[in-house]
Formats: sequence, C-alpha cells, structure tokens
Amino acid sequence: MAHIKILSDEMINQIAAGEIIERPASVIKELVENSIDAGSTEISIFLQNAGREKLVIEDNGSGIKCDELSLAVTRHATSKLTGTNLFDVTSYGFRGEALPSIASISQFCIESDRTALRIDFGGMPSIINSTVFSGTRITVQNMFDRIPARLKFLKSDSVELSHCLELIENFAITHPSIKFTVRNDIKTLLSFTETDRKNRIAEIVGNELLARSIYIEEADDIISIKGYFCHPVDSRYSQNSQRIFINNRWVKDRTISSAIKTAFKDLLPAGRFAVCVLFVSINPFYLDINVSPTKSEVRFRDSRYVQRFVTQAIQKNLSEFDRVSLQVNDNNLIVPRKLPNKIQSINPSYSANSTSLNKANVYDNLARKLEPSDTPSGKTPDSSKIVPFNDVCLSVKQQPVYNNSKATCLPSNTSNTIVEPLLNVRNVENRVSIDTEFWGEPIAQIFDTYIICKTNDELVIIDQHAVHEKITMEKILRDLDVKNVQYLAKPEILNLTKQQSRVANEVAKELSLCGFIFELGTDTITVSAVPAVINISDVRCFLYDIFSNTNAISEIEIRDAIRLKIANIACHNSIRAGRKLTTDEMKSVLCEMQQTYSIHQCNHHRPTFVKISKKQLEKIFERS
Repeated sequence: MAHIKILSDEMINQIAAGEIIERPASVIKELVENSIDAGSTEISIFLQNAGREKLVIEDNGSGIKCDELSLAVTRHATSKLTGTNLFDVTSYGFRGEALPSIASISQFCIESDRTALRIDFGGMPSIINSTVFSGTRITVQNMFDRIPARLKFLKSDSVELSHCLELIENFAITHPSIKFTVRNDIKTLLSFTETDRKNRIAEIVGNELLARSIYIEEADDIISIKGYFCHPVDSRYSQNSQRIFINNRWVKDRTISSAIKTAFKDLLPAGRFAVCVLFVSINPFYLDINVSPTKSEVRFRDSRYVQRFVTQAIQKNLSEFDRVSLQVNDNNLIVPRKLPNKIQSINPSYSANSTSLNKANVYDNLARKLEPSDTPSGKTPDSSKIVPFNDVCLSVKQQPVYNNSKATCLPSNTSNTIVEPLLNVRNVENRVSIDTEFWGEPIAQIFDTYIICKTNDELVIIDQHAVHEKITMEKILRDLDVKNVQYLAKPEILNLTKQQSRVANEVAKELSLCGFIFELGTDTITVSAVPAVINISDVRCFLYDIFSNTNAISEIEIRDAIRLKIANIACHNSIRAGRKLTTDEMKSVLCEMQQTYSIHQCNHHRPTFVKISKKQLEKIFERS
C-alpha cells in the first residue's frame, strides 16, 4: 500500500472544482450568486462560445476591498457565515470554494476597487491596476483547457448556452428588481429590466400560459407556498417546465416534484407534467441546503410532511381551473381565403391548375372538422344503447342481490345498479341558479353530442358525455365512506406476510374512511364490508395489490387505486354521445357542472368544454 500524504493545494482546488464546476453555467451560477449577495441591482453577462472560451460577469454591487482580493481566492474564506449554525443560512454562496475552484481550471481575473488579481490555472496570483472603481468584474477564459478529461464531457455550444440562459431566467424570476443582460459577440440574448414578479414570470413563461394559470398561496407555521400553476391543457412531456424555488433558491427537488405530480394525477395523463412556477418558503431549521456542493439539492427534516402539505395545498385550489376560460386556438381556426377574380368551375373542389381553395370547399372542411369523433359521419346512434336521462347513474342505492357463487348479500354493482336522475329537471330553476355570465344559456344541442351555450361575447361548447362522466364520478366519490358499503354474508379472510401486515397497518385508517370494515390480526385481515362501488370478486386482488407495495404507501395512493375503478363505473353510467336532451336537461347539466370539482376535464383527461369568442367568429367570416 502506498504511503499516506497530503494533497497539494492545486490538486485540492481541482477536486473541489470537479464537485462545483460542471459546465459554464456552473460558473455563472456561483458568480451571479456572489453578485446578488453583494447587493447588485444590475448584472451583465458576456458569453463567447457559450462561455467556454470567455465568460465575463460585471455587477454594480458593494465590491471587494483591494486588500481582501487575495483572501477572496483562498479556499474556505467567506464573508457570508456570521455564526456557527450551518442550518441558519440566508445568503447564496457560503462555502468559500467557488472562486479558488474556478481559478484552478481557467485563466481567471477578478477586478474591484481599482485592483485586478489574475490567476492562470491555479498558478501564483498577480496583482495589477484596474479601471473598475465600483462593483466587481470577473473574467473566466479557456475553461478546462488544461483538463481535457473534463473538456470532452461538455456538450455543443447550443446545449451549453441553453443551460446558461435557463439559469439566468431563474435568477430573473427570483430577483425581479435586478436588471439582467446576457449578450455575445453578435447580439443581446436576454434582457430583463426592473419589474414585479408577476410580469417577470409572464416574460419568461409567456402571457398566454399565465392567463390560463391559477395563483396558489397557502401557509402554516413551518412552510408556505405560493406560485402559478398553468392549466392542464398546457402540460408538457418534460418535468423541466416546473420551476421550483425553495427559500428563493432554484432547486430540482424530488419531494416537491412528487407532490406536484400527485396533486395533478387526476388531471394529467401518464407522462405529462404540469407547468408551474412555485416558491416554497420554509424555516431554515427544517431544511439542509448543504447537501451538495452546488446547492442544487436540498434535504427536508420531515419530507413526508412537506410533500403532504404541498399536495393538499395544490389540490385545495385546483377547482379554480374550472373558472379559467378555455378558448379555441386561433391557429386551429379555418379562415376562408379570398376568391380568385375568375371562377372557372362551380364544382366545390380543388382546381387542377390552382393552389387556392374556394369558399365552398373551405366550409366543407370546416363542417368535417366539427363532426364528433365518437359519432361517425352518416351514421345514427343505436337507439337501443341510449341511456334515458332519468336513468343516469349518479348515486348508488344499496339493494341486496343474491350471489349464487358465494351466497353473499351485496348491493348492486356496475351491471345492475339502481340509479337516480342527475337533477330533478322540473325544479332546475328553483334548486340552482346558473352562472349565465360564465356558462351562458343553453340554446341548442348539435350532433346529439354537444351542448351549445351563449354568453354576452362567447360560445360555450360542452361535451355532454365527458362532462357528465366527471359529474358521475365526483358524486360516487362523495358517497365513498362507511355510509355506503356492502356487507359480506361470509367475511373474506386474507393471509398476509410480515411485509404485507406492516403495510396493512399503515393504510388501515384510510381503508376505513373509504368504506372497508375489517379486523387486523397478526398475519391475517378479516374483511366484513367493502365500498359499494367495488365488485366482491375484485376485493382480494385489490387489497393484495395494496398490501404488496413495499414502497411507502400514502392515503393518496390508496384513493388513487379506488378512483381508478370508480372512473370505469362512471364512464359506463353517464349520458352517452347521441342522447337527445331537452332544454331543461341541458340546464340541469350546467347546474351540476357548477357544483363539481375540476369540471374542465373528464376522468380520462379530455376537455369537457371549450369557448369560442365573438372576435374569433368574426375572424372566420372576415368581419374583422
């Protein structure tokens, strides 16, 4: 075995650089954080070859005294820790490793207070005069030139530049009062002037997305959250669209990301992620930001509590999406083109020698585009399969049905459910008043599938099956408790392993709230009643699936498993496309929509309604 020895300062700095400096964006992060901590109101960044060849950051902050420049590039020297408690950190950089690490892998120059200090790849520093009177200017050149093993891991200039710009955008969000400018040899890449946070977010996320977003603000004694969550229709396939800031520091945190995913689980299909800008403030005592050298990750003292709080805070406000007006995108509207001066054929089709559409053909295309996808053109729905309006399943009545195979007394399930009407159509006006300003008055039903409503300046188009499917599911969920259960004539006894027994004890409370009645033994569970919406034959498989989950089980995961079954029941017992509705029946649908949570999407994440403004209609008919 080789003898133990102390590494040289040059090697120590390069090791520290490997932990902190991954790419040019890493350098920008460390230096901009120093500029912010110095009280800067203007920060200018220059990039050449995405920063790998040359990177200059200049600010108007408090600067560094000339007699402290040499100390600033010494490892573990910092001005940002005043006590001994590493958990009580309010500044950005505090390790005292960034400047010496950057200087060890580049040609480095720092200027402040009319003095410049230069270090080439960790060599001896040299001090000369400078023209910088106030603030600080730092120049980093030829990054990783003497460390080819690190250089080869850098991506293309376009990829590295995107990382740099994303970083500056996040700094601009957290500090809207600071002016940021990013430029290269050719042009200005980013420019942010002083503004408020909402306008800054609109600049970066986009006014259109922000207009369809909801603002959430919730707090308790330990943690508070606030931020903007974009409409589910604006979801993305990448989680990078989620900007999460903890104590005003941009991080990528699994706990918060998982909480957002769980909160939106019923609104987004698999593989889609909500777009959001979320600010989390938490007492520093409950947070460790010193987990990684780059401080891009954090650790919570009680991550389960944080995840539960964030999930519930978001879910509490998701119904606000129902009030967001979803309008048809102008780009999807078919706008008639001008007719040519001479019409050579009266046949509404493409001309062999013309690239233009005549108006008749445009209107044919528009009609085809408006045809419902679930009712093929030219076919009439099978009247034998149409569910009468007053027989739509919305609340399950417990009627015992004799099951020959198990001699079990159980209430009816999906195939033999006794149902009640959506709303007593004779008393619609007396029971619920429709918000005509938002939903309008129902004026027609087209294709026996879509309800058409009219407000002062918009048309509202409602998919009757999608919206009623959501209403049905929410009503069943409200009845999912111990008051709506089916008792078994012969209790089901399930044998459990030690692992399954542990999980069963963890989820026992939530199972009880959902309508399961049971007794837990050492290695068994005896079930005497189950929720009315679950088939008896599925009970054993359903419970074993939950108990066999070796990961941490939460009450939310249990509800999700039950909701999956309920979604199928709701879909089969809702108003179908092709069902003719009277005006009173359409009004009853609108009344129920007003009282249903997250009505903008059905159980399968399809939109339930859209709006077309008067201005968009005028565009179609060339009136604007």
